[in-house]
Amino acid sequence: MKKGYMEIPPIRTQYTDPLYGMYTIDEPIASLLNNPEIRRQTERLEGIKSLGLIFHFFPTANHTKWEHYLGMYSVAKRLRNGLTAQEQEQLQLLCLLRGFGHLPCTYLTASAVFLANTLSKGFSKALKAFVSPASKMCNNCEERIYCLVAPEYDIVESLNYSTLRNALSAYKIRQLPKEINIGHRDTLLHSCICLKDKLYRICDAISRYDYMQRDLHHTGLARFNINYDEVFSALTDGVDAFEASPPMRLLNQLYDYLVDSLYLRPDIACCESLLAKVLASGLCTREMDLGAIIEYDDQLLMSKLREVLGDSPMTYVRKRPPIFNIRTDVATAWFEAANTIDLERDLLGLNSKEIQKLQTYPDESGIILSIYRIRDDEAATAFRIILNLLQPSTKIHPFVSVVSRLREKVSAENSEESLKLAQQILSYAFGRKRLIYDDSRIRSALSKVVDGIHSDSANKVIWTVHDIFLPYTTSEVFPSKARYFWRLLQHPEYRRRRSVSSEEVKRFWELMVRSLMSLASNPNMFSKSWRPIAEIFKNLAKDITSDSAEYLEALAYFAELVSTHRGRPKWVLPSVRLLNRRESENPEGIDHDNEIDVVSIELLQDRVLIRLIECTESASSAKATADHRKLQNLKGILDSQGFQDLSVSTEVISMSSVGKDFVSIDQLL
Repeated sequence: MKKGYMEIPPIRTQYTDPLYGMYTIDEPIASLLNNPEIRRQTERLEGIKSLGLIFHFFPTANHTKWEHYLGMYSVAKRLRNGLTAQEQEQLQLLCLLRGFGHLPCTYLTASAVFLANTLSKGFSKALKAFVSPASKMCNNCEERIYCLVAPEYDIVESLNYSTLRNALSAYKIRQLPKEINIGHRDTLLHSCICLKDKLYRICDAISRYDYMQRDLHHTGLARFNINYDEVFSALTDGVDAFEASPPMRLLNQLYDYLVDSLYLRPDIACCESLLAKVLASGLCTREMDLGAIIEYDDQLLMSKLREVLGDSPMTYVRKRPPIFNIRTDVATAWFEAANTIDLERDLLGLNSKEIQKLQTYPDESGIILSIYRIRDDEAATAFRIILNLLQPSTKIHPFVSVVSRLREKVSAENSEESLKLAQQILSYAFGRKRLIYDDSRIRSALSKVVDGIHSDSANKVIWTVHDIFLPYTTSEVFPSKARYFWRLLQHPEYRRRRSVSSEEVKRFWELMVRSLMSLASNPNMFSKSWRPIAEIFKNLAKDITSDSAEYLEALAYFAELVSTHRGRPKWVLPSVRLLNRRESENPEGIDHDNEIDVVSIELLQDRVLIRLIECTESASSAKATADHRKLQNLKGILDSQGFQDLSVSTEVISMSSVGKDFVSIDQLL
C-alpha cells in the first residue's frame, strides 16, 4: 500500500487460475489496469482476503478479492449469449472495477460502519457524503420510480452491505481522473449500483458462480464444479430466464450450505462482532476515518486496531472465547423495515437512551449478538441471528432474557424452534451438557383418550377446544396446525350440527392433539386458554384405563402451562433427558436417572426459575423417594454451575407424600 506508483510492478496479463486454467487479459483493459490510479486500487484488493477473518480459522483460504475479480473477468470474457459487443466490453470492465469499494476485512468493517452510523450523527453525515454519487445517479435515473429503495436509504436505514460496497465503488470510480478511459463512465456507474440493470444482474451471477467455487476450493469443505456452459447458456433467453434457471437455483442452494458451514460460523461471527464494536467506537470518536479506511487493506486495518487496543486484535478476541452459542433464523415482513442494528437493540431490550450500550454490552453481560441479513425478497427479509456466550458467568438471566425476546421473533409456524431455544437454555444451565426432549409420550396419552370415551363426549371436547381457539384465530401468531384444525370445523355441515361423524371423530381428535402441542410451544401467547383445556383433560382422567402413568405426565405438563403468568416468559418441556457421552439420540438402553418428566423455565424480573417435575402412579414410598433423590441429583448439577440468579425447585407427583417436595395425585387432579 505504501509503495510509490513507479515502484508498483506492471500487472501481469497472463494468469493460471485453479478454477479456469490459463487466461489472458486483453487490450485495452491490460493497459488500463497498468494505470497508476487503477493499479493502486488493484494492489489494495490483493491485500484483502476474500473470506475476511475466516482466514484465521481456515489458513488455506488465503485467496484475495483481486483473485476473485480476475476470475470474474475470465468468466465474462467467455460470455457471448444475449450480449452485444459493447455490453461484453462493459461487463468485463464491471467485473474488474466494481470491487474497488470493498472494505478491508469485509463484514467486520461493514458492521462497524453500520453501528457507527446508528450511534453517531457526525459519522452518519460523513457516510452520506461517500454514497451521494450513487444517490444522485439514482435520483437522475428515468426508471427511479420503479426502484424499491434508493442507495442512501438502503445503506443508512436498511444497512445493506452489497449496496454499501457498490456505492463506495461508484464513489471511487467517479474520482478517477477523466483521462482514464473506462468507456461511458455514467453507464458503467449505473451498472455498478442499479439492481435492475442488465449488466449488474449478470455481474452479480458471475460473482456468485466464482466466489462459491473459489471458497470451496481453498477451504476444502467440499468438491464442487459446475460447467460454465450449463450455467450461462440460459442467458440466450434473457436475464429473467437465466436467474430462474436450474443451475442458478443450484448455486442458491450451495450458498445456503456455505452460509451454515463457512460464512456464518458462530466462532467467526463472534470474532467479527467483537472487533466491529472496537472499530465502531473509533469511527464514532473520529479516532479512525472512513475516508482512510476505504484505502486500507486487511493488514493496515489490523495494525490500526492494534494501536487502539494496545494488543493484537486476534489476541483480544482469544481472551473472549465463545463457550456456547445459539443460531436461528427470523423473518420480518417488508413493512416492518427491520435492520440488523434494530434487531440487536430489540433483542437486548435497549431503549433509545441506552443505545450506546450496543458498544459495551459484551463486556458487561458476557454475551454478544451477531446478526446478518441472509435473504431479501418482496415478501420478507430473513436474518441469521447468532448468540454467543463469551465466558463462564455467574449470571444466566441476561442470556435467558435475550433468548425470550428471540422466541418472540421466531415465526409462529415454527413451534419446534421455540422449544429448541428452551432446550438450549437447559443445555447451558446444566453445564453445556447435551440433552433432548420428547413429547411423544404426552401426545400418545392424549391421543388414546378418544378410545375410552363415547363419540358424543369426544365431540363435546373437540367443539369446546374449537371455542377456546376462537379468540386467537385472527392472530398472526396462531400456529398453522391449530388454524388448520379450526378451519376444518368451519364446514357448514359441521357447524350446523356442532358435531363430526363417529367415523371422523378419531381423525379430528388427533388434529386437536397436534394443535394443543403446537400452542404449548409458547404458553405466554395463549396463557388464557390453558386453564379450560387442562380442566377438560382433568375431568377425563376417570375414563383412562391404560397407560395412566403417561396421562399423569400429560396432566403435570398441563398444570405447568396453566401456571404461566403474564409478563413472565415461560417454556415447558416434556420428557427431558441428559445424554451421556456414550449415548446417541436413539440409544438401546435409557439411563432413567438422567430423565425428567416435565421441566419448566420461567424468566422473572431478576432471576430465572427452573422446575424439575417427576410423576409416578406407584403408591410405593420407596419409588417416590428414589424419584426425589434423582431430582435432587439433577438439581445439584444445576446448582454446581454457580449461577447466582438461578433458582431450582423440584416436585414429585405421587400417591405417596413423604416430604416437602411431594404433591399428591389427588391434589394435581
